[in-house]
Amino acid sequence: MRSATFHPISYATYDVDRIASYIYKQFTEIFYGMPQNGKFLGSEERTKEIAARTNLEVGHAGCAGLVRTYIAVCDWMVSVPNDALIWDLDSYFYPNNLKTFNVYDIIHKDKYTPEDFKAIMYAMKHNTWFNIIDTKGCQMGNDGLALIADVMKTNVTITTLDLKDTGGSTKAIQCLCEAVKENSGHNLKVLNLSGNSFGGESKLITLFSNTLADSLGKLTKLDISNAKITKPGPILEAIGRTPALVTNLEELNISQNSFRVECSRLLGTFLTLTMALKTLKASGTSISWQSVIEGMKASNCTVISLDISNNVTKTKAQPEIISFLELLPKVENLNLANTQVSETTVVAILKRKNGQSFTEIDLSENDFSDDAVILIMKAIEELKLKKLVFNKSFSRRGKTRAQAMQSIAQAIKIGGITNFSINNSKLKTDIFEIIFSLLSNTSLQVLDISGNQGGDQLASDIAKVLQHNKSLHTIFWDGNDITLYGLKTILLGLERNHTVKYMPLPMSDIGTILKTKPDESEAVFEVTREIQRRIYESSFNPSSALPSKSVENVARHASQVELDIQRAAALFHTISSTITQHDLERISVDEIEEKAVHPP
Repeated sequence: MRSATFHPISYATYDVDRIASYIYKQFTEIFYGMPQNGKFLGSEERTKEIAARTNLEVGHAGCAGLVRTYIAVCDWMVSVPNDALIWDLDSYFYPNNLKTFNVYDIIHKDKYTPEDFKAIMYAMKHNTWFNIIDTKGCQMGNDGLALIADVMKTNVTITTLDLKDTGGSTKAIQCLCEAVKENSGHNLKVLNLSGNSFGGESKLITLFSNTLADSLGKLTKLDISNAKITKPGPILEAIGRTPALVTNLEELNISQNSFRVECSRLLGTFLTLTMALKTLKASGTSISWQSVIEGMKASNCTVISLDISNNVTKTKAQPEIISFLELLPKVENLNLANTQVSETTVVAILKRKNGQSFTEIDLSENDFSDDAVILIMKAIEELKLKKLVFNKSFSRRGKTRAQAMQSIAQAIKIGGITNFSINNSKLKTDIFEIIFSLLSNTSLQVLDISGNQGGDQLASDIAKVLQHNKSLHTIFWDGNDITLYGLKTILLGLERNHTVKYMPLPMSDIGTILKTKPDESEAVFEVTREIQRRIYESSFNPSSALPSKSVENVARHASQVELDIQRAAALFHTISSTITQHDLERISVDEIEEKAVHPP
């Protein structure tokens, strides 16, 4: 109903003002948050008089009236309201003051049609409760994203749109651009379009660029990574020529898009102009380092975190990376994974003469020789790194492997590293040197040694470390070919440990045990349950300092522990039933793990 007209009623027994007041009350409570303009036709004074006499009872119940609006919209659409959705809003989101509208949590489906959420999206148009819409991983397609864009035509409280990997393309992005242009009062500050497709269309790139310049000046974070943008130059140019974005944009992710020489130069220009950018992610863009340098008229003193991983650089161009990083003296967090930089280049970067000392660095997947590792670790000793990531970097085993492992252990100790990852390196017995060094280490808090195939001996070494080390609070150890015996030794180590708070179960190793030795399934379940019970108790041990910076983090860790226990139970149940129904040789470990994570 767009409008209603009240004609004079002869011998009326009802007060027209009372009727108008009742309609006003119902309409306002059902469509809470909708602007007053346009609700009722008539003189402004008359409307104010009716409003003054009306006692509203809406409050913030039902997520600021969203439940009432949703039910009314369902009535209008002649569709049945989703009782589970209503319960979630009334009993979970509202009492817990949750402001993120997570599509997967609210509409429990893996694939969606517009009919699944059309009513709730209509109801969201003027809602003042939620400030984040999160559709990550939900395949909504263009029609679904168009409904979200329609919300943005009127909503003024949404500050974050996280639309990662939702299957949107040209139509969806066009709708979003048109929506924010139409709504001058929107407050969008975070936009994630990662994994959706711009399709390389120049018209769409131009439209999006103009929208950035005209309507998205409040953005502090923009993610257009992996969006199939073949010519991102106009987007970079629009960001650089928009004063509001130069002032406000703090994080830009343009990874996995195709850069050319001109695009690289425009990136350099923006890095010179920006006054706020702290995080730049340009992984897998084939950047021309020399062109970026040419575009920079001066050093950038705002960027703190830089990801240039997966930009494989030939040896002759590696001095350009060094020169580029010299123009970013404030960078503390640097990701050089899979750039195939030489050890000489790495050392030159680490020992830069001017600028901030690095606190986090990722050198994964660079295939260093053992001698190269020794050289790099010597340079790292002189830094004050907090985090070092060195995953999948040992494909060649040389004569100096033992010395290389010793150099890593020495760098961790002398450098005071608190977070170290060396996963998926298949080091086998070579990793023992690093583990032994942790017996007396007092700085390392987080350790990831997954995927090194260390076997039960590695488990025994970890157990010894658990008995003596007082700083470690998080350990990742899956993919090490550990058997039931290894699990038992870990449990023994944990009995004397009160500092480890988070140690997820090695699910792939457990799956292998259950597949190859089904007779041990009961014992495996009992041991894994005790391991996680022990960690759960340690998470709330009042005698030790909390490893995380807040009680909320510890609670989250404890919740993960409980989840791992449930997964172990599901895994045990799955393998037991599978073995009775199929031949053992046909059991897939991957299938078992998938069922454990998502039990039927």
